[in-house]
Amino acid sequence: MKSFFIATLLVVQLSFGQTVRPFFSHSENLNVSSSSNFREIEFSGSGGKKSVAAAAALSLLLPGLGEWYTDDYATGKYFTIAEGTLWLTWTSFRMYGDWVRDDARDFAVQYAGINKDGKDTQYFIDIGNFQSVDDYNEQMLLQRDAGEMYNANSDYKWNWDTDARREQYRQLRVQSDEIYNNANFVIAAVVVNHVVSAINAARTTIGHNEALDQTGSVKFQARPLGTLARPNGIMFSASYQF
Repeated sequence: MKSFFIATLLVVQLSFGQTVRPFFSHSENLNVSSSSNFREIEFSGSGGKKSVAAAAALSLLLPGLGEWYTDDYATGKYFTIAEGTLWLTWTSFRMYGDWVRDDARDFAVQYAGINKDGKDTQYFIDIGNFQSVDDYNEQMLLQRDAGEMYNANSDYKWNWDTDARREQYRQLRVQSDEIYNNANFVIAAVVVNHVVSAINAARTTIGHNEALDQTGSVKFQARPLGTLARPNGIMFSASYQF
């Protein structure tokens, strides 16, 4: 914003006690302030203000949209780019996690003889921790937790051909879990991106509205010349800010 004096409008030889009369019509927006040393008459007008709440809500919906609404997409575009990048990263993690998980389960079908259909997540954890369903059921009996045992004669049975292959499967399963956890962290980053963009949009909107309050405003000032003991008139001045 630039502010400068247009002109010194008038110097009138008046006594110090003479009153300065405003010269705007009653329909104009006037703010008058005075002190013992001067009187100030200020005219200001503004239009095109934006809603801070709307800007924040738009950026919560889609990062960068609130900044675009406030005509500041130069900064908002980075939030939009980040949003697209984060969702692409999340999709990549999910696809890669699914691939590793399915690969691990197919590996168990081949080397542990499992039937993977209709099994829950805990089953796939258990088959990686025990060599066979018999080993698992024995451990549950020792823990007096018979309710968690599998039917060794059902499609829940398994038996790894070697312990090395069981460990290889377990590592693949753990790897898939880690990839899914990374995807969850990306979702957290998406939430943060929305919140930060909303805060930035609100801040930008406040700045936009404040700029409108100042832009195009004409400020008139009147101050006495001379000293209090020897007044020498009053000087009027005007400034315009844009």
